[in-house]
Formats: sequence, C-alpha cells, structure tokens
Amino acid sequence: LMKAAGIRDYEAFAHEVLGYITDRPISFEVFADEESEIRRQALRIADWADNVYVKVPITTTTGISLTPLVRELSEAGVKVNVTAMFTLDQVREVTAAVREGAPSYQSIFAGRIADAGIDPCPLMAEAIEIMASAPQSVLTRDGADVLFRCLLCGISALTMSVILAKAPLRISLGGGGTDLPSYYENFGGFLIAGAIDKYVYITIHTAFREIFELKYSKMEKVTSPAEITHPIFREALSRYWNGVPLEIQSIADVPTGTGMGSSGSFTVALLKALAQGQFRATTPAQLAEQACQIEIEFLKEPVGKQDQYVAAHGGICAYTFHQEGNVTVEPLQIGTSTIDQMRNQMLLFYTGETRSASTVLSDQDTRSKAGDNAMLENLHRTKAMGFESKKLLESGDLMSYAQLMHEHWLNKRSRSADMANSHIDALYATALQNGAVGGKLIGAGGGGFLLVYSEVPERTRSAMAGAGAVELPFDFEYTGATAEGLI
Repeated sequence: LMKAAGIRDYEAFAHEVLGYITDRPISFEVFADEESEIRRQALRIADWADNVYVKVPITTTTGISLTPLVRELSEAGVKVNVTAMFTLDQVREVTAAVREGAPSYQSIFAGRIADAGIDPCPLMAEAIEIMASAPQSVLTRDGADVLFRCLLCGISALTMSVILAKAPLRISLGGGGTDLPSYYENFGGFLIAGAIDKYVYITIHTAFREIFELKYSKMEKVTSPAEITHPIFREALSRYWNGVPLEIQSIADVPTGTGMGSSGSFTVALLKALAQGQFRATTPAQLAEQACQIEIEFLKEPVGKQDQYVAAHGGICAYTFHQEGNVTVEPLQIGTSTIDQMRNQMLLFYTGETRSASTVLSDQDTRSKAGDNAMLENLHRTKAMGFESKKLLESGDLMSYAQLMHEHWLNKRSRSADMANSHIDALYATALQNGAVGGKLIGAGGGGFLLVYSEVPERTRSAMAGAGAVELPFDFEYTGATAEGLI
C-alpha cells in the first residue's frame, strides 16, 4: 500500500507521521521474517519516538514462535504490539513474556476467528481476564458491529475495516424456468447452471456514522433501514443487521437486466457482507435461502431460486427444487477436457438490450398458477431437457449438448411473445450461419446475453462483432460468494 502511494523511504515516512502524532500511541511494523532481522528492525523503530509501539508477529511465516523475542524486546524497553494472534494460549504466552509494568498491545484477529465459524467475543472477554494483571490492551482487527460488543467486554481499541463481498453471476445451462415456486411447488423443478467469473460486489464501510449511506445507481441517506427506498437493501438491513449505520456501495461487472442473475447475486453478496460485519458464520445454503426469502417471500417478486443458489455455491451444479421448497445441490462430474472445450467454444455476446426479469417472468408465473396447459407442457419439456443436459455434459458429448441448446431455445422462444425480438433473432441467425451449433438467451429472455456453442469460435466472433454484438469473455468459477475485511 505504501509503495502504491509512492512511499519509498519507510523511516522518512514514519518520522513525517510522527510529526503529526506526538502524544498518542502509534504502531510501526517490522518488515522481516528472520528473527535476527526482526530484532534489528524492532530496536531501530523503537528509537524513532517515545510513543512508538513496534508491531511484531507472534510467529514467523514458518510457524516459529517469536514469544522469546517479545520477552527480549520488552526487557530492553521496547513497547511491543504483538500481532497475528488467534488463540488464548498465545495471549497467555505474550502476557507472561512482557516485562512487568511495560505497556503493550496484543492484536487478536477477531475477524479471521469469525471466518472459522467461531464467535470471537467470548474469546476476547477471556483474553481480557487473562491480561487483567498486566497494563496491556487488546487490539482486534476486522471489526464491525462486534466493535461495540467488544468495547463492552473491556477491549481498549479496534482497527476498523472495509468489508468487500462478491457473488458470481451465472449462465443457465438447461432447465431454466422450472425454479419458480409456481412450477416446482406442484411438479418439482430441475436445472443446470454454472457460476462465472463475473461478479456483483458489495463494499461496507464500518465507519462511525449517524446515518446509513447507500450508493448504487442512486444514492440514499437515511437514519434507519425502514426508510430505505431500495427494496433489497431495506429488507436485508432491516432483517439481518443489528449494528451501527453503514456506508454501502454496490457495483457489478455487467449491467442489470442482462439475464445473468444480478439481482440474486446482489442479494447474496449483501447478506454475505452483513454476516461478515457481524462475525457470523454462514453456509451457502443459508445465504441462498435468506436471499430467496427476501426476493420471493417478502418482496413478492415473480422470480425463481436459481440465481441465489448459484451465487452462493459457485461451480457448475444441478439444482433440484423440491415441492416442499427445499433445494438439493449436486456438483456436476465433468471431465477437465470437457471443461476446457466449454471454456473455448462457449461464447457470450451482449445483445445490447436489457429487461427486468420479473417483468418477463410475470407472464409465466401467472399462467403457471392458473394451470395453463401450454405453459405447463413447455416447462415439463424444459425440465426434461435439464436432465438431458446433465447427462450430455457429464458424458462430454458437447456436440449433442449444443444441438440440445438450440432445441431448448426454440422451446423457450415459444413460451412468451416477449422472449425475443427481431434483433435477437437476427443475432442468433448470424451465429448459426458462422459456426455456432446451438445457443440461447441467458435468463428470463427479452434481452441480455446470448450464449452459443461454436465449432469455429473465431469465425463466430468475427461475424458477431460485425453484427455489433460485443463478446463477454468468461470462465467458470467454483468459489461462490465470499467476503473479507480490508484494512
């Protein structure tokens, strides 16, 4: 970070900072991993000013304990800030190693402890008890709502963090549309989908604020979640955040309304960030169900469960939507050579048009609830093609899969008059005339991205570029939603 900021002389920078901070504790870190070099740097840093604490790791990167060095430095009068601590045993060791009466800090990584599914607050409270006889403070990292809970435990200081969460977008590979409750509650649904390396990002700044500040395509400043206009922000913060006001920003790799599940990915990423901010462990299934509950149950959107589940889980998976509402997730067993072929020969092109998924899906939802025979037969066939897609992908028969994509699109195209238009039909025809074997619009339809499988990708790319369709290069991703604290 210092290098990126143009700082080349660490010591000169430190003295400049110390010119501003003269009467408060300030910590400067050693940049070494060998004990002898850590000792040399620590002694030099300690001479910079009386208010300087030297930040020393509890172990080297190879796991060698530096507690003996901490004792040596403390005996020499160096004020230490021992960092990268995770356990109560380490707290006991450092407390015993620091010279009696010497001020020091212990940096316990509460955020990383929470990442392991452990509530850090009881640990922090016990750390305070261990250190009760010593004039030491605990410095935790990656704080958010836990800030105030930890302060109530008696913790002296916390470093604040920015939380960055992301959730992948997806491409549907077969069976899409059978994930709506209006269908699966009566017949059960099934589809194949793959998460791709394009994301919705949520950043949360856990600054001391009196209001919530939200930045998306608009900006909102409100005093409580109930006042938020953005429906997903409002429901997520009202139901899954018990902490202080936040600054939240969302950005994405693709525009909204392009059929890649950005709304579901947005909701999953937001919930993941809020969980990280409260040191709450979550599972992909929990994230997905909470996101579905917000969009489907609370907001009454006529959407399905596919987007939320793919965003939370990642990978290329089969999703079975049971009539009772539960979802089974099964990773596909696809060979590496087949995956390589999919990466090279599956192409995504932007049609230049966007649409609201709920607008397109409302017709399907209404007709399914009404028992419309044509719609139900269409969805039954769609589900059958989902099962066939799984079989072909796992067997590596991509040519047959590509031909099934074409059949899938024709079936989907007949579902609604709003599914496509003359521009989309012309783009698909161009792809078929230039090496594509099959393809379909991603998502509910009406716009967004066209996915095709081509025997001669470069020829298809050239023709589509000539037709004004911009390609979106992509790869599959296998992690699902993630969140981390950034200093």
